[in-house]
Amino acid sequence: MINGMKHGQIAEYGSVKSDEFSKITTLETGTNKRREYRLAHHTPGWESAGSMARWNNNEVWSVTFEMGGAINGRRFLSFDEAQNLFDIWTGKNDILDEQNSNYNRDIAASIRRI
Repeated sequence: MINGMKHGQIAEYGSVKSDEFSKITTLETGTNKRREYRLAHHTPGWESAGSMARWNNNEVWSVTFEMGGAINGRRFLSFDEAQNLFDIWTGKNDILDEQNSNYNRDIAASIRRI
């Protein structure tokens, strides 16, 4: 439990304090032939769950894209798994930019220390 909240707890937006929302930091954006993708870090906190807010106790990383006005994608507890999927979806795994991947890994490590 963080701040007395249980993971997965649901609340109405009006009852949630604005400083308790998850902070999202975009680490990298990339595109393939079809769409743009975003690799991001999420701190624990309230997150959108349709018309409600859902509490998340975990620090997570995501790879997302927008389609039809909705945000789609996957979330991971591991930065390396998120980076790997981002590289696959953006085609970087074919010609992996090792310097950029190491840079993102350093950012992820510094975020954990904050």
